Amino acid sequence: MRIALTITTWVLALLLSLTHLIDTPHTLLLAVCVTALCLAWPEEMNSGPRLPVLPFHTHFGARRDLSELSWWAFDRDGRASARVVSRVRALAEDAPSLDPVREAIDTSSSPSFTQILSWLDAIDAEKESHDHT
Repeated sequence: MRIALTITTWVLALLLSLTHLIDTPHTLLLAVCVTALCLAWPEEMNSGPRLPVLPFHTHFGARRDLSELSWWAFDRDGRASARVVSRVRALAEDAPSLDPVREAIDTSSSPSFTQILSWLDAIDAEKESHDHT
């Protein structure tokens, strides 16, 4: 990059001098200044900011999982996607007392946001009551 810019500067200086748009001493001074700037400019300033590299190991519920979940949680019509329904059903699998919730999940083909929240509230309430006993 620096070599190309330096060559371009000297070719432009030669053209300016031959066409007498700028006199020869000023053309040479301009070419020398641009060449000095090209050579003295630190290479680090040419590159953009460097972001830290994300770790290769992943943890369940980490940033990528949350981002993925937020993109596929709801369809364009505002209904919950099939992946969300299967995840909520998997949460309801553990407790036998959640049979009504599982039945509601199974019978609903495209639940709304409020239905998903009510199912999650019921699952959470069951988990909390199970944890306190």
